Amino acid sequence: YQNYLDRNDINLGLDVGYKAFGGAFLFAAWRVGWEHETELPPGKPYDYSNDYQRFLIGYEGQLTDRVKLKIFAGPDWRNFNHRTPEGFDPDRVEFFLDASAEVALTRADALLLTARQFEQPSSGTPSAYEDIVYEIAWTHKWGDKWSGRAGFKAYGGDWQAPVRREDWIFTPGASVSYAASKHLALDLAYTYDWSESRVPGMSGREFTRQIVSLAARCTF
Repeated sequence: YQNYLDRNDINLGLDVGYKAFGGAFLFAAWRVGWEHETELPPGKPYDYSNDYQRFLIGYEGQLTDRVKLKIFAGPDWRNFNHRTPEGFDPDRVEFFLDASAEVALTRADALLLTARQFEQPSSGTPSAYEDIVYEIAWTHKWGDKWSGRAGFKAYGGDWQAPVRREDWIFTPGASVSYAASKHLALDLAYTYDWSESRVPGMSGREFTRQIVSLAARCTF
């Protein structure tokens, strides 16, 4: 049994954009936020609640005739102003990234790229970690009814010292979709997960998993 903690993230900010290239915009953004761990167990010695500021540079729109890009990236200043353990730096500068790109290969084929990275308190242990996702996918359409997707995803967690933990989950997968009508679609999907611990002696965190799913989607 694991008593996972609730975490809140409240932020506000201002985006300033400039229409630079046709339908594309350049952005400068500032964020001020607060993350809070709620309902800590009695006697828990550490609290990784924090406040942060981010300065982000962004781009959204067509990069070329075939490439559509959306990206926000920049430094993330953190102040963990509660109870953190010895060996943890309470004033940190991390990298924030939220990016996606779509490349039109042909009229029927597209390449999708995604990258995300941000810092947050952990829900399972008294610690903070970087949540990291890299994903690539190829999509193809066979007419109006059938479509397919194949891709690979790397999902990582990099915990901050003094916690010794770095886990990665790698997931190749594929799916086929059939649009039975304007409102009904069927999806058949397969994924294979394998995990790796980058910390010696932590092989108990490693696993493999296969998932096969058949789903029906109804839209209105």
